[in-house]
Amino acid sequence: MEHSIQITFRHILALLLFVLFAVGFQFLLLNQDTLSDRTEVTIESKHSKKGLYMYPRYEIKIEGMDEYSKISKEEFEHLRVGDTISGYLYSENSFTTDTERQFEMRLGIFIQFVLYLFVLFFFFGMLNNTEFIKRHKKPHRIVSNVFRKIVFTILATYLLTGLIFTSLVGANIFHKLNVFNLTEATAIP
Repeated sequence: MEHSIQITFRHILALLLFVLFAVGFQFLLLNQDTLSDRTEVTIESKHSKKGLYMYPRYEIKIEGMDEYSKISKEEFEHLRVGDTISGYLYSENSFTTDTERQFEMRLGIFIQFVLYLFVLFFFFGMLNNTEFIKRHKKPHRIVSNVFRKIVFTILATYLLTGLIFTSLVGANIFHKLNVFNLTEATAIP
């Protein structure tokens, strides 16, 4: 297996794009507080929904907003229609709760990790293809080892993410098909 990436215009452009994505995404993560205003809003309605393959989601509709905002199960059970909830207002029609914001931050850190892995992948792959690194044995070995570990980490992250999503879908299919876990509900006319 060759442990280098040829230095071509296409690969340099890919490296620059991944650097721009990583820096821009990091800017968004670090400046969430300056991009939004903390506010309290009134709950217009609330509901929960469960898809065939995913976990239950609890949502509230805010007065004057078209979109629903996600909340935790505890907040769903505690809050009533007409109560106020604090959160973040991004624009006139975009409100997120603390629960949504925490989820976005966790997901953002994972995305940031993957973006920087690809930056390192392209950087060390192209660095290993330079004449200076090829001529010297020790730097070539070090860069090759780092490149190999980055490739392994990217593959492990990809497989772990797929395993997590597959297990979530499998668990939800299992609970959907087994009668012992179903809850009986009646509609009020």
